[in-house]
Amino acid sequence: ALAGLPELRAAPAAADALRHGNPAFLSAPGLAEGAKAWASADGLPLAVGVWQAGVLRPERVFVFD
Repeated sequence: ALAGLPELRAAPAAADALRHGNPAFLSAPGLAEGAKAWASADGLPLAVGVWQAGVLRPERVFVFD
């Protein structure tokens, strides 16, 4: 169901924070406050969360072995 959500690309430091379930600062021009979005890095999904005050707060984190 990621297809219906905006994708935010994470820089390495933000990707590391999201992988550990922590909020991360991401660039999201035009994204509404409180919107759901998903973050990616290197072409892989990292997390789905809520966009608030320039930060993606993850609700679900993807784990790849």
